[in-house]
Amino acid sequence: MNKKIIFLCLLAFIFSCENNKESYETASGSQKITDCVILVIFDKNLSVHWDNENYDILEDSLFHSFSHNWEDKKIKIAEKIIDITPTLAYGCPYERNLVVGDIAFWLLMRMEMLPMRKLYSTELDFFSMEGCGYPVGLFEFISIDRQKYREKL
Repeated sequence: MNKKIIFLCLLAFIFSCENNKESYETASGSQKITDCVILVIFDKNLSVHWDNENYDILEDSLFHSFSHNWEDKKIKIAEKIIDITPTLAYGCPYERNLVVGDIAFWLLMRMEMLPMRKLYSTELDFFSMEGCGYPVGLFEFISIDRQKYREKL
């Protein structure tokens, strides 16, 4: 009985990924791993997996590898905020393609407490989560002036 339940849950997960599948095959800043998981490449040895079903960075071995020598990696990731190379990752609620800089910025926010008031002149209460892994409108907000946010970091 338990095996049947696990099997049905696995099938539901697989089909939910298939149903959410979009045709984003031409992005140079990433590589498709599965229908739901995208490898986003920042640098030769710096990358993360993005979950297209949950609209967030996966907390897997790639994510946790950033904690080793974070100060050195942080500088490289901060430089990537201005990178507008398209990826196969998409964000919610509009399921639009994200760029490398969007995911670099979100990685920085996830890895350390960034001074929101200093960066945005507002707190994140300004944004709603609406079922996303990140505040809705965040990437649109930073895309207005990526260079400014990179310099503030």
